[in-house]
Amino acid sequence: SDVCSSDLTHRETLLQYLQVMIDRRDWHGVADVAMDLRDIDAEERTKEQCILVLERLHERSGEQHNHYQYAAKVLRGEA
Repeated sequence: SDVCSSDLTHRETLLQYLQVMIDRRDWHGVADVAMDLRDIDAEERTKEQCILVLERLHERSGEQHNHYQYAAKVLRGEA
């Protein structure tokens, strides 16, 4: 959970900084912030894909291999 809230705070900070760069017409700064935001989005998509794979593995095991389910919960910040 701390990781997710930390990412959210980081995203909010970047969005505020993005507005500053736009106001200053610093297009290199805008590009840098946009790349950072894109990286955060890519990390989140990768994490979501991992969670889906783990949930499918858990289901295919007849829900007998709880380590898949536990790993998915850890990635979601629930464990």
